[in-house]
Amino acid sequence: MRGITIALSFLLSFSRTFVQSTFEAPTFEAAEALRNNGVDMLAIPALSTSSNSTTAGACAVACSALAYQFEGDVLHSNTSTYDTFTTSYWSLQQASISPHCIFTPTTPFDIPTFILISRLTQCSFAMNSGGHAAFAGARSIQGGITVAFDKMKEIALEDGRSLVGVQPGNTWHDVYKALEEEGVAVVGGRMAASEFEYAKLTPNAPIFFEYLAIPAIQDGTMIRTLANLTLQMNIPNPNGLRQTFWTATFKLDKEFSSFAADLFFEEVLGVADASALLPSLTLQVTTDPMLQNSAKKGGNTLDLSEQDGPLLLLSNMMWASKTDDDRILGTNKRIIDRAVAEEKESQFQQVIPSYGAENQARLKAVAREYDQQGVFQHLQPGYFKLEGAPSLWEQQ
Repeated sequence: MRGITIALSFLLSFSRTFVQSTFEAPTFEAAEALRNNGVDMLAIPALSTSSNSTTAGACAVACSALAYQFEGDVLHSNTSTYDTFTTSYWSLQQASISPHCIFTPTTPFDIPTFILISRLTQCSFAMNSGGHAAFAGARSIQGGITVAFDKMKEIALEDGRSLVGVQPGNTWHDVYKALEEEGVAVVGGRMAASEFEYAKLTPNAPIFFEYLAIPAIQDGTMIRTLANLTLQMNIPNPNGLRQTFWTATFKLDKEFSSFAADLFFEEVLGVADASALLPSLTLQVTTDPMLQNSAKKGGNTLDLSEQDGPLLLLSNMMWASKTDDDRILGTNKRIIDRAVAEEKESQFQQVIPSYGAENQARLKAVAREYDQQGVFQHLQPGYFKLEGAPSLWEQQ
């Protein structure tokens, strides 16, 4: 999921300030809105005269319209630039997807026109920001339009250096590196704090004595910058393998953590012969101070409080062959099901409903206000939806 939050906040930020109004009139027409955005409909007759009953026909029209309106910003299949992009995904499942075309916008103002073209033609799309996701369809779409934000990588300090504006083509390394040069930092990626506390840089500080006393197979403990840390995390997370994330959140408890580790090793034995298997039980703690600082900033989407913590979540696997998909996904499901009955973030789970009925209702209310026609629920089928699993996976 890394990078998705950047893209989402970016899209919401400009949707409030660009194109017509926050609310669509009952008589809203995408064709008229395109003309108001400066699109010459007469120069693209297929947009106004053709009714396409097939996905391929709809997306052929949409991609042609984008290529005309945004010359040089559309990648077509059977070209080297298209192939370079589709093979660059971290997850092999994502790299196996072939969109009809790839749109590479250069400014925020290109996006409303793209969305209108998608709506008019009913060609589905996926958003590909600077992060990564494991399952097919999350950041790519078969036969549709993949929107790649590679050309939108601006990073700017704002509001007296207390806020940073980040365009969605950035990775967290880009953000950390740029801010490091300015002497400030922001927490992102897998780290869940919402406020910073600075400490003196002291190697082998006494607070870590007990931790450092644990025998290690390999020890990379050292003082690092956030930018350097992200590079170190790339080493055990190579591109080009199949990926799956399954997470569960539960109250941090020493005995349960030991049980989860034993359970993990027991289940992994059943798939140990899978090609290039890299199993990982990643214990990520949400600490009491994190929850305290979150409350100071207005809380969090899940309404977690200090009394709920500390919390822990787990696990992911990497492997090489598609023939191992079913048994590896089954193994991960059993690990989670046996460990704790919580919602997860594999493509098969209903993530947003797990936030609780009140939070889900609040998100639905926002969607009704800013996405009255359900564009991002229906034309962007590949990621988690307000009602549950991604549309691409909910029937599987």
